[in-house]
Amino acid sequence: MSNGLSSPHINGPSWLNTGVVNLLADNHSPQGLELANQNLAGLVFPHGDLSQVTLIGCDLRFANLEGADLSGANLIAASLHKSNLRQANLCRALLNRCNLSEADLTDGDANEAFFCQAVFTEAEAHGLNLYRANLSQAKLMKAHLQQAYAPEADFSAVAAIAVDLRWANLRKSNFRGADLRYGNFRGANLAQADFTGANLAGANLRGVNLVGTNLQRADLSDVTW
Repeated sequence: MSNGLSSPHINGPSWLNTGVVNLLADNHSPQGLELANQNLAGLVFPHGDLSQVTLIGCDLRFANLEGADLSGANLIAASLHKSNLRQANLCRALLNRCNLSEADLTDGDANEAFFCQAVFTEAEAHGLNLYRANLSQAKLMKAHLQQAYAPEADFSAVAAIAVDLRWANLRKSNFRGADLRYGNFRGANLAQADFTGANLAGANLRGVNLVGTNLQRADLSDVTW
């Protein structure tokens, strides 16, 4: 590639700062790396160690971070539009106001991560682990979260029209005030979840576990049972 790096495991656009690329190369830990509002679109760093890095507001559109360790990373307001985060570790990462639209988070780990006001529109997140994650006020329109593991997660006030949560584990999760119109919850575990004031109009609740579920003031018009 144009920057002359020998490592076959990392790639980046020709304009990307060579020092940053070298820091991310094999046998180098980027812990402590702090960048803000940098253009890193198209970065290729699969299975790399990016734990604890700070990339606030950075442009990571179309990045290949499959299997990367981003645990504890600060990605507040970053753009990961159409990025590859399959099997990535996002545990305890900060992704508030992050753009994850059309990103692929299939089989990733995001336990106890923060996604407040993040955008997941049409994201692919089949099997994503979200135990105790905070997604309050996130936008999840048409997001694919089939078989997600999200007990005790916070989905309060999310905008999630037509979200796909089939077979998801949502036990004890908080959906207070959420807009879940036309959502597909078929076969999901909603035991002890809180849907107080949620809009579930037109949702598919066929075969769900509703033991102890709070549906007070929820809009259940045209729901499929």
